[in-house]
Amino acid sequence: CSDGHGTGRHGHDADSVEYSMSHVRQQLRDQMVTELDVIPELFGKVQSTRLLNLRKDDLPACNVYVDGEEDELRAMGAQGSRVLLRTAIIATEVYATEVENIDDEMDSFAVSIEKVLGNSTLNNLAYDVLLASTSFSFDADVEEPTGVITLFWSVQYQTTEGDPEVAV
Repeated sequence: CSDGHGTGRHGHDADSVEYSMSHVRQQLRDQMVTELDVIPELFGKVQSTRLLNLRKDDLPACNVYVDGEEDELRAMGAQGSRVLLRTAIIATEVYATEVENIDDEMDSFAVSIEKVLGNSTLNNLAYDVLLASTSFSFDADVEEPTGVITLFWSVQYQTTEGDPEVAV
């Protein structure tokens, strides 16, 4: 969007970039981290990343990351702007080490996470947060055998086209 004077939508040079806001996807991830950090076993161990260098002392730990997103035109907004309905798949991936009952420990984390996120709107950024699927894996080739449970959340939110920093 240009006002015809070489400035962008907010009155800045077209070449300048503002970094004061972040994409709503990042805001959603950050809010999930905040909400999951109340789980006592995960306090201070929830991060918005898909990469972790984990040591035995770091476990349990939780990653939050976007696994994909689908967007569709929802409606025409004010002044001809288009409203996009976005459905992000956000993963909450927990690494656990209770070797004797690893499945029980992973299910225990699932219970805690589902209780926290099950009725959340992620601080009103999302219209709907729904558990879409869950996967399990086990890695015995590490310092401490580790189970991984990943809960995939379907998170619906809206933005206007060209303004991905503000949920509408």
